[in-house]
Amino acid sequence: MGVRKASIMSVVRTGETEYDREQAKWNKPYVFVPFPAMLYRGVLQSNGATSVEERIVQNEADQLVAMGVGWTQSPVTAKARVETSENDISQAAAEAAAAAVKMSGKAQRERAVRDASTHRQLTD
Repeated sequence: MGVRKASIMSVVRTGETEYDREQAKWNKPYVFVPFPAMLYRGVLQSNGATSVEERIVQNEADQLVAMGVGWTQSPVTAKARVETSENDISQAAAEAAAAAVKMSGKAQRERAVRDASTHRQLTD
């Protein structure tokens, strides 16, 4: 019982086949192309979770406009931006609640009614 060895044959690519022509289209050196580019924006969901939206921009002008209204070049930055904003709101709400203790009874009742009307934190 002898062991049969597989023979290995080389494939010579001459560039004459459709496969060779397709390979030639794709096998080129990498060249960085800045656009289209993906941008990201963090969004606070109604359940309190943070998600990230994606947007594709085709040129630098679109990118600058989008970044001016809150889009970022990194999903991590987009999520962190939302979380930082929510932390700032929480801090302001805590400070407002601490100040509310010193308000008159009527003002406290008005604040309580306003507080009960929303699920968001009140900062004023």
